[in-house]
Amino acid sequence: MAERIGDALGILTTGPRDAAERHRTLRGTIEWSHSHLGEAEKILFRRMGVFASTASLESIEQVCGGDALSVLDALDHLADLSLVQPEAGRFSMLKTIAQFARERLEEAPEAEDIKRRHANAMVTASSAICSGIEGGDQVGALRRGIEEEPDISLALDRCLNRACSGDARMGEKGLSIVANLWMYWHIRGMHVTAREYAEALLEATASAPPSAGRAGTLLSLGLAQWTLGHVDEANELWSEAYDMASGLGDLRLQSRAAFSLAAGFLGLDPGNARSWAKRGAAIGQDSGDRWAFAFARGFDAFAEAILGNLDAARGGFGEALAVQTEIGDFEGSGFALGGLAFIEVQTGNLQSGTELYERARAAYATIGDRAEEARLLGKVAWAYLASGDIVAARRRFLDSITAYQDVASRRGVGLALVGLVATDTIDGVYERAVLLAGVAERLVGEEGIANVYQTAPQGTGHRDAAMAALAPEVAARAHIEGRNMTLEEAVSLARS
Repeated sequence: MAERIGDALGILTTGPRDAAERHRTLRGTIEWSHSHLGEAEKILFRRMGVFASTASLESIEQVCGGDALSVLDALDHLADLSLVQPEAGRFSMLKTIAQFARERLEEAPEAEDIKRRHANAMVTASSAICSGIEGGDQVGALRRGIEEEPDISLALDRCLNRACSGDARMGEKGLSIVANLWMYWHIRGMHVTAREYAEALLEATASAPPSAGRAGTLLSLGLAQWTLGHVDEANELWSEAYDMASGLGDLRLQSRAAFSLAAGFLGLDPGNARSWAKRGAAIGQDSGDRWAFAFARGFDAFAEAILGNLDAARGGFGEALAVQTEIGDFEGSGFALGGLAFIEVQTGNLQSGTELYERARAAYATIGDRAEEARLLGKVAWAYLASGDIVAARRRFLDSITAYQDVASRRGVGLALVGLVATDTIDGVYERAVLLAGVAERLVGEEGIANVYQTAPQGTGHRDAAMAALAPEVAARAHIEGRNMTLEEAVSLARS
């Protein structure tokens, strides 16, 4: 049964011998119910087979309506017969019933048209998700995104399949969906998903002319690559997105590509990062795009902080935070609060710095951005370590490891282990520090989700100090042993 569960209608095909045929087979039961539907109900029933999961009434009307079909009346009848399940304002079918509906749809001449309508509905849904994240309803937009994820994936698969067959319109729909979900996928930690769909669709539509969908997909792919640790590739993609958006006269995409480039250059060339951030802020301000303006202003401030201009940085983060608080941008306010915390720590105000870091972490937690939580936990830990609170520092580095494990980031775990190397060295636990240094050095070079806005502390100074405190043969053996540790062994050692 487990092997055949994908074809649910092909199992459970027998029943009591004295029962009616419709009660002896699962397919027979559904066919019997289906045969008692009116024509309108049969049309809606098969069309609803296009959905992968639950669907809103809005989407059902957009995809399944038309032809003088009264969706509400037909939906009500299907619900009465338990062929459709209403749940929390959305509608779904049991797996076996949905499979039967899909079979009926594939037999109908309208099948391809309904699939195109479904793709259109997911363009609409992804656009609404994007608008919510950038327009002040981040929690609601993320909730809707989670509800729509199965159907978004199904629509992208269909768009990609058709694009590979030369269907330019479906290819552009796929690009639009990927472009719209750039920040949703980032917050949700779905960077591999973003990369796979973006790369496949860009390749399948390589001969298509420049478009907003294509420029936005380059933006989305760049964000995925940057978060996974491929900074140079990200900057190339964002530069291409900026040039394409400029050619199209698309100010929205221009501003986002500009402040993305600021993020990409922060750890490489802070002066260049500042220039890109100022460009993004100017475009956002001139076009009335407050979300983009505030984000770009935050990156401008971060570049100023790295360059040592702390007063300018403090003013920039404050200006960004004021806008972000007003429009309900938790992602942006988390970044700005983290920037203000960075300044406080840099100027020796460790208590206020850790408090601001905790506020930033709470903002990210509100929308479930676990990768940013992991980064902030590490920042808090380094601040505690600077203040001499080894116990608190160790606890927060371990919390950061947990958060990075939640997003399956080996690279992130490595970054947190670097902090524990420093903690153990300061605490005099030299051999464990060297062991953890060995595995950390390997992990930080691997691919994985981690938002690194400046050069991450490598901890080589603490590693060298720990090695110097041990006998040379003990230090060398521990370092080699650490390099050969599995991630699980390293985490277990860190927690010991």
